[in-house]
Amino acid sequence: GRLLTCETGRVTRTEKDGKITVLARGVKEPADVVYAIDGSIYFSDPPAGIVYQITRKGDLRPVSRDCEQPFGVALAPNQQRLFVTDRARREIRVYDVAGDGSVGAGKMFAACKGQPGGLKTDEGGGVWMACSTGISHFDREGKPLETIALSEPAGNCNWGEGFQDLYITAETSVYRARVSVKGTRTD
Repeated sequence: GRLLTCETGRVTRTEKDGKITVLARGVKEPADVVYAIDGSIYFSDPPAGIVYQITRKGDLRPVSRDCEQPFGVALAPNQQRLFVTDRARREIRVYDVAGDGSVGAGKMFAACKGQPGGLKTDEGGGVWMACSTGISHFDREGKPLETIALSEPAGNCNWGEGFQDLYITAETSVYRARVSVKGTRTD
């Protein structure tokens, strides 16, 4: 029932009573954020080339610096892998998540044909990525499965109604696509 927001220079949480809590300060331009089941938060800062974690204790720590321009972030359904889009390299990278929330070395998960944006995962381990051509869907190994074509570039996506409706934000519109799999509840 709370809202996480990436703002210029900070990441905030809007509490149920409307109060704003600042979770991270002194960052450049956070772009995407994901809440982990353990209470920690991961977010990207594209101009800095850093993916950060806000630990359960509220500490801010960089967990990866290997993306040139990290943008979208999402966790696998079991929370043991973190996916990050790298806009500069036009790829999705994947990281193993350790018990303390730190991540190991990243590796390429999938190449992107268009400019990658935000992403989400589904319960089967698939990845859904917004990009300049629409929404690209990859299986758990990074193999392309399908594309939801749009008439304008997609920037991000999120699960809605019953975790089978994928809401897609684009340049001038918001779209809803009903898909055959269920999205992860922790994204």
